[in-house]
Amino acid sequence: MTPKGCAQRGLENFRNVSNPGKLIWAGAALRLALIVFAALQDKYLKVKYTDIDYEVYTDAAFHMLQGQSPFDRETYRYTPLIAFLVVPNHLLHPAFGKLLFISADIAIACIVLALLKRRGFPRGEIALALAFWLFNPYTCTISSRGSSDSVSSVCLMLMLWFLEEGKITVAGICYGIAVHIRLFPVIYALPLLVHLGSPPNVSIFDDKCGLRALLTINRSKLSFVFVSGATCIGMCYLCFLKYGNDYLHEALLYHFGRFDLAHNFSPWFYVFQKVEGSAARRALGLAAFVPQVACCVYFGVVKKGSLPLSLCLMTMAFVAMNKVVTAQYFAWYLVLIPLVLPCIQVHRGLTNSCAWWVLAQLNWLLWAYLYEFEHIHSVLVLVFISSVLFVSSTLNCIRQLTRAYPSHTTAKKSR
Repeated sequence: MTPKGCAQRGLENFRNVSNPGKLIWAGAALRLALIVFAALQDKYLKVKYTDIDYEVYTDAAFHMLQGQSPFDRETYRYTPLIAFLVVPNHLLHPAFGKLLFISADIAIACIVLALLKRRGFPRGEIALALAFWLFNPYTCTISSRGSSDSVSSVCLMLMLWFLEEGKITVAGICYGIAVHIRLFPVIYALPLLVHLGSPPNVSIFDDKCGLRALLTINRSKLSFVFVSGATCIGMCYLCFLKYGNDYLHEALLYHFGRFDLAHNFSPWFYVFQKVEGSAARRALGLAAFVPQVACCVYFGVVKKGSLPLSLCLMTMAFVAMNKVVTAQYFAWYLVLIPLVLPCIQVHRGLTNSCAWWVLAQLNWLLWAYLYEFEHIHSVLVLVFISSVLFVSSTLNCIRQLTRAYPSHTTAKKSR
């Protein structure tokens, strides 16, 4: 059987699952196994499994235990909340934080299951959507390597659940927490305002767009804006009171003028290396926001689609054009795809674009490995070219995903 035939057979097997909820237990077991595997790879292999960020969180948590600031740990540029959450790494077990992050992964799966059931999607489509999240090699490894992105992701998924339930105030709290943890969800303000400006009782799965919905002022929108803003600003203010300018500069302002000379999936790293002077680099870094803002406006207001689709396409474009792109950023939009998957018509162009997306990463990883671990510095230009190819493959995925989305999301609601 060909690889394509095996993939199709695997998809059909997921569609035939009688109880999609059982997949969640299997996904949890897989992540626990990966945590055990991580301990072995970290001990015996040159390339470590655990993300360097996890070590940063753990070190920052130790500083907090000593009554110091988490920002005393160099390169800690996150909310103090993350360091606080992994304090048990020192009190209970070094893998506690990973267990916490994979628990957030499983919570996300439970929310996806609840949302898709509530909407009335067929059981097979629900199972396929769950399988995409639970057994996706990216999502499995990102949380089990110790990335904290699942914490902000679960807040965003809770926001979508409460929006679907019509509990606007609670949804606003979840959104405010998500923005505090990870600044990037602030870009979701536009599609959220469009959603809240739509007719009452509209589902997150219903198509919507337009300047009129964006500018409409109603009680739900005012409540969401006030509660989410108060939550985020309040949490940031408390952190500022505790840690002062260290928090302000490291966790907030740093990310706006950030540029990275180290190689990553974004081709910007090579551009920054060639530009001399920190002032010029920072100016270039600010200019890089322009195409990101344009994409946010297009997918958030102009392009018609459901709220999950708008958020997904917006995030894919935002990440692709970001000044720094690492594998953990993929989780920002992969978490939304299970809510989009039951609504699209998969075609060859989409499957081919996904295959090229994976191949582009493998190509980049090959040259990056030779550069970083084998110290063959002459391949750096090939790393840059591979970064360009990867960004192109991501933009093609966006194009194909847009084509795969029908005019009316209710087309796949019931069969």
